[in-house]
Amino acid sequence: MFPILFHFNSFSLFGIEFDPIEIFSHGVFSAIGFMIAIAWFLRMSQKNHMHLEFIADHFFSFVFSSIIGARLGYVFVFFARYQEDPLSMLYLWDGGYLFWTGIICFILTLFYHCQKQKEKIGQWLDVIMPSAIIVFIFDAFGSFLGGSNYGKPTELAWGIMFENPEVPYTIAIHPVQLYVLFSLLLLLGVIYILHKSRMRESLIGLVSLNLYALISLLTEYYRGDEMIIYFDFRFTQVLQLVVFVFSLMLIFLSNSKNR
Repeated sequence: MFPILFHFNSFSLFGIEFDPIEIFSHGVFSAIGFMIAIAWFLRMSQKNHMHLEFIADHFFSFVFSSIIGARLGYVFVFFARYQEDPLSMLYLWDGGYLFWTGIICFILTLFYHCQKQKEKIGQWLDVIMPSAIIVFIFDAFGSFLGGSNYGKPTELAWGIMFENPEVPYTIAIHPVQLYVLFSLLLLLGVIYILHKSRMRESLIGLVSLNLYALISLLTEYYRGDEMIIYFDFRFTQVLQLVVFVFSLMLIFLSNSKNR
């Protein structure tokens, strides 16, 4: 589609020569989504009288665990790429991260700190999940423009072709990024309805996480990019199933405590 949003030819400024600059669609839209999500998170946290000190105190713990978890997941899946140069596993700047192992490590870190400081993980997920969904929506659109996270071949009428050398298919493929995008927009609407309904707060975030894992599990079937397979399931689907079951357990546990 449009992997490069802006392209600037080489230029000179104050006698310094600059190489051509390319600004990628995926990165731009992910950054926009992240900024909107941060603003929404801060607003809702203050509105709900959340203790932002909790996030501030453990911010680096959350970031570190997410990055390391995502990196370890990627190395596990694509270990063959690092066999000749094992030290390259430490090159965090090469862009190799597995999204769902990062999510799992973030949730586990959040769960640990909430248990330690007697915070309710459900209440934090009430504000974290809508913020995250906003990021994921913009990320899905950026992925669609850039041709990343692409789908597998299809003969359906809405199949599309990408002009991206990283997409190995020269035939129509599932626009799986749009499947994710529309599903997340629907989920955001569901979250809004849940907030307006009489559903007990601290449960909304857990339900949102559970539904997000389910959406990801289903749309993953249409992905066509490289991934290791376990018993006919993509490894990412196994991780999504873990999050789905874990969030479901927390929902039942939360309900039993409030009876």
